[in-house]
Amino acid sequence: MGLSMRRTGPRANFVLHAASWLEAGLAMSNHQSAFYDFELADNNSFEQWSAEGGRDLLQRANRRWKSLLEAYQPPPPDPARDKALRE
Repeated sequence: MGLSMRRTGPRANFVLHAASWLEAGLAMSNHQSAFYDFELADNNSFEQWSAEGGRDLLQRANRRWKSLLEAYQPPPPDPARDKALRE
């Protein structure tokens, strides 16, 4: 991959460079494991972000944990453990 870095330069994302993918034997299917998509990030334009309420990261995170907590379903108890607790 050193050759790919030399071709694209130090500031480029050489992983996305077409030659890099071919040289390293990588496929675009590796994109999901190579790049983390932060679900709380807002990649909308400023206008769209404003129109949708202009929530910052803390507000989006607060809304997310509350929705996760509300949707939580506890796992069913293990029958053997449940029986032992009742005895």
